[in-house]
Amino acid sequence: MSTTNWYVSTNGSTWVTCASMGVSRPRLKLRANGVDELLFSVDGNFLANDAFSYGATLYLACGVTTNGSTTYTIRFIGRVNTIPRQATDRSESMQYQIYGGWWWLDQIAYGQTWQVLRESDHELINTTLPRVVLGQSDAGTSRTMGQEIASAIDWAIARGAPIAKGTIDTLATCPYSEHTNITVADVIRQAIRLQPDSVCYFDYATGTPVFHCRAASSLTPVNIAALQADMDSISMTPRYDLQLPGITINYEITTTVDGQTWKSVSTDTAGTTSDARSASVIYPMSGAQIETATQAITVEAYPVDTTSKTFWRAQLPWLADIADADLAIANVTRSGTQDLGNCLLTGQIVSWMGVASEEETWEAEISYVSKTSGAVDSSVDSRKVSVRLLSCGGTSKTYRTTLSYAAAETPPTGLAAALYASWGRLHWDGQFRLTEAEVSFQIQPRNLCNITGGLSAWTTMAALVPEVEYDLEGGASIVSTGTFGRLQADTLVAFWRGINNRKYSSNRVNRTDASASSRVVVGASGGRVLNSLDGDPGRPRRTVLRAVSGESITQQIDLDPASVAHASAGNRTTRVLQPRELLIPYQSGVNIVAKLCQVVASELYGSEVPIGGAATNPGTFTTLGSAALGTEAAAAVADWTAGGANGLALWVETRQRYYYAGTRTWYAYARKLVFDSTGKLYSVSGTESRFVIEVPEI
Repeated sequence: MSTTNWYVSTNGSTWVTCASMGVSRPRLKLRANGVDELLFSVDGNFLANDAFSYGATLYLACGVTTNGSTTYTIRFIGRVNTIPRQATDRSESMQYQIYGGWWWLDQIAYGQTWQVLRESDHELINTTLPRVVLGQSDAGTSRTMGQEIASAIDWAIARGAPIAKGTIDTLATCPYSEHTNITVADVIRQAIRLQPDSVCYFDYATGTPVFHCRAASSLTPVNIAALQADMDSISMTPRYDLQLPGITINYEITTTVDGQTWKSVSTDTAGTTSDARSASVIYPMSGAQIETATQAITVEAYPVDTTSKTFWRAQLPWLADIADADLAIANVTRSGTQDLGNCLLTGQIVSWMGVASEEETWEAEISYVSKTSGAVDSSVDSRKVSVRLLSCGGTSKTYRTTLSYAAAETPPTGLAAALYASWGRLHWDGQFRLTEAEVSFQIQPRNLCNITGGLSAWTTMAALVPEVEYDLEGGASIVSTGTFGRLQADTLVAFWRGINNRKYSSNRVNRTDASASSRVVVGASGGRVLNSLDGDPGRPRRTVLRAVSGESITQQIDLDPASVAHASAGNRTTRVLQPRELLIPYQSGVNIVAKLCQVVASELYGSEVPIGGAATNPGTFTTLGSAALGTEAAAAVADWTAGGANGLALWVETRQRYYYAGTRTWYAYARKLVFDSTGKLYSVSGTESRFVIEVPEI
């Protein structure tokens, strides 16, 4: 005879009965696409220590003992999540809530590998970011939603989730959908949202929570007899309102070439698309992204004769006014090493063009005479000139190349049929209750449900089983069938929300190539090198500057070194006439003064010469005063002013003397000062003139 009991364990190998642990009212909820949950109470002192600590792993098994040997079937493995303590005036207890494997999927953030630029050294590296493109592998290729779910489960396991990966069906291939900051559970929900008949569940029988994701067609059907002794209630509602008669998917593909875009549409259909209730949706998709470059260049062949005056006039436009007879070019050299035959006139040489090029300097020696209306303006014996040119091969034409190319996102094959298979099926929303001596787990979320003994449609309805709640003490199983409210698939709003929640991936090409979005053209050379002059300014012989006044009078400055002359042959030598600051004397009225000014002059040479020189004999002069006392009356003669025709003779008393020892006479003495007409002193009489002032009476 066999007995059945429920057991718990914290390690999966050492089992104790629920009764011995004080566990009462255990209820197990197994859910598809959601968190499995075990609830039970431990009656007694609600202030006692925890029987099972927070975060501990707890195993639940059904043990069948036969002839003293117990066989354990593990029905649930979970993590102790909450421990509410409760007390009333009649009872005390501690409630335990244990979550299954899906709990881990809700905790772990999902990420994918991206190529990014490292700030420290600007190197491209691969790194993991919480930005994901659903439907795209790490290699940048498309993958099915089943493959996406498998990758997410691998991610969770690698980050420590105590689960294992089981069977995961292929499911549909959907367009890329880009998301940030989502969990592993979010990935699964996004992957199956448009196929809500996909069923994800955990199998605990092996002692490890094993994740499975199966299409409805892969699930095992279970037949349950209606109105049997152990079925005490049932309700079933066919959801015709959720059936779509047909689906049309329009893939709107945007192709971009050099910033110009256009759209094309590819259509995928399934079912009866002519029905008014048929769904028609748009999936925006990225078409080819193409960046091209065009470069037009104009080149000109170099002359065979490098002294060509036509060539040099093209490089040095100021030579255009010099006649051939007045221009000579010689000793032309090139700095380049490739001896290229053309000169770039317009455009730019870029590496992708495959055109050889080098910048080089052409130098020449020129002599010329510049004239205006036959009159010489300047004359240069020899002047070095140079021009910088971009020498090249190639021909005058427009070159083209493709700089970057990102392939179009390929519309998935058969997506309309896959969605129609999910949304075209008839769901049966319902619930029934089975009461057995011991819960047999005859139906679980991994099954499809058919009911016999009722309506004929029930026998083949293949209803999904979103949840089963097991009362482990009472032997009751409450089975819910139909749509998945957890995916919001209980109305058609879920279909449209699933379409609209898809997020266009603008970064899909950057996962494996961070430079794919860069439009930087590498290897471009400079444009045409502008002509420039440098080197020896030459040796000009003569420069003539002319200007014609309003009265048609031509004024001319003739800078001719040959006209430099010297009064004395002894002073003739090399002179440099240049701007200098000199003190220049000039006459201000009758005075000779000087001021600083800028003049073009040579350095000083020769002997110093006094400014103005000695006074000259005036010949004629006006006499003021005399060598005698004169009359009592004041002399009245005209004033004398320098600058006139006459000089000036001025008598000046120099001294007086009273001769006491002799004649006792009082004498005055005078000298005559003679000035030339400019007022400069010419002479002073050496002999004094004496005259009597007074003779005293004795």
